[in-house]
Amino acid sequence: MKVLKTKIIQKAEGRKKGKYEITLEVSDYDINMFENFATTLAPFEVIEEPNEKNNWNAVYSTDYKDKYLKWLLKTWRCFWKLWNLYDEF
Repeated sequence: MKVLKTKIIQKAEGRKKGKYEITLEVSDYDINMFENFATTLAPFEVIEEPNEKNNWNAVYSTDYKDKYLKWLLKTWRCFWKLWNLYDEF
């Protein structure tokens, strides 16, 4: 995913949030990753941890798989550039 063009529509003031128009270059790979996030548990790895209180019950937690974690970090960086450019704190 790559930012091609950005434009501020409404500046953030007080309680109002900023509005932006952003043009992205999105590949088929990005679309597949978005669909997996929305419809399946594919991005997550289920981790079983023993419960200290009850030995017969286990506690389950999830963590991102490496493939999805790397993609998320790249995607987040793309949007971070936009927010960093326009938002003032």
